[in-house]
Amino acid sequence: QDVPPAKTTLRKSLNENTASTKIFHHLIFCILVRYSALSGGQQLLDLRGGGMQGAIHSQVFDCLSNFCQSDSIIECFASPLNVYNREYCSIFHADLDYHFGSSGDFFTVPLGHFQQKNCSNVHEANPPFSPSLMKLMVERLVEHLEYADNQYDRNDSSSDDGLLTFVIVVPTCKSNKDSDDSTSTVQNYASESFRQMLTCPYFLKHITLKAREHGYVEGSQHLRKTRYKESQYSTSVVVLQSRRAREKEEGNPQFTINQF
Repeated sequence: QDVPPAKTTLRKSLNENTASTKIFHHLIFCILVRYSALSGGQQLLDLRGGGMQGAIHSQVFDCLSNFCQSDSIIECFASPLNVYNREYCSIFHADLDYHFGSSGDFFTVPLGHFQQKNCSNVHEANPPFSPSLMKLMVERLVEHLEYADNQYDRNDSSSDDGLLTFVIVVPTCKSNKDSDDSTSTVQNYASESFRQMLTCPYFLKHITLKAREHGYVEGSQHLRKTRYKESQYSTSVVVLQSRRAREKEEGNPQFTINQF
């Protein structure tokens, strides 16, 4: 029996794809092109721009899961390409990312979204390092925390409705208004949102990770041979927490995000 030409075999294999498989391939293509364009358009050509879609390591999420005794942490800023947890928010939820599990855009999900009964009370925010976006993020985080406090005030004091903690990962900035040439432009312009976090009533803890002693998951990990990228700048881990969450941790030393 004659062996069919390779060209014929390839065409037959492609035609045998189901409609759902073809749609899936189409969506994957759209995601790759969309996020490459968001990163400057060079990502698919020479891997530049991956830092904008960088993510924190899985070990950090495992650490948070151990502390909050839950694996239902919501990532406030993620994408189908770099998400680690089951639930996340992303910029293109409305027309593309929802196909891959995105639960909404961080800035438009309703108040109370991060206090659902089927998810953790501790969530992570590692936004693109854009000064204006980080400022809007802090303002929205405070709104969610205020909403949690208001829920606690309306309900019985033994209720867990007001439990809410955010762990925010951003570049370290100066906490005063003075800047110098030793810090990056992004760090200098992002100092306003940084000060907002450190001075807001929900501030709990600030941890600084030194430059070149830590790193991120590379935003272009799906194109590179290696997943990780060393950070050239210091990173801050800032914890914001509702009043009820802080009260509960003070009464239960075995579970405290303050140990992070």
